[in-house]
Amino acid sequence: LSVFLTGLVILMLYDGDGMAKAQPYLSALAIASLMVVSAFYLSDLYKFRRVTSFESQVTTILTTCALVFLILATFAFALKISAQFSRVWAFSWFLSSTCLICVVRALFSVLLRRWARSGRLTRNIVILGASEQAKRLIAHLRQANEPWNRIIAIFDDRQERDELRQEIYPV
Repeated sequence: LSVFLTGLVILMLYDGDGMAKAQPYLSALAIASLMVVSAFYLSDLYKFRRVTSFESQVTTILTTCALVFLILATFAFALKISAQFSRVWAFSWFLSSTCLICVVRALFSVLLRRWARSGRLTRNIVILGASEQAKRLIAHLRQANEPWNRIIAIFDDRQERDELRQEIYPV
């Protein structure tokens, strides 16, 4: 949506004659939008862990958007249709849509973390069995330092493990 709308807004601002030559631009916007979505999917940019950490995705976003732009420019050159497109529009669209994607992703990452801290977005975890495995799992979850992981309780019906349960996760 960011790629398509950014290109459309720049086209409306850049083309003063009421978008009379809009058909090739709209086709390019639709193709580029689909390519960016597909490339983001293949790059695992829609995985929850990547969405919540902006730092881990910014270089992938920049690389992916640049690759899509280069592929489109190559196809336009190979098909001899590059003369139909304004270079000013193409470069401003590429730069602004890439920046907008980064800004939206950064804001969304901050918003998700805020929701997690306030309790609106959490994974409530209940561990069955107070064993050494449970101890390692809790250590792993704490080391991950993800605010949406919340351990609610540890249950174990064996009396001999009650002390271990208290040691692993004090109530």
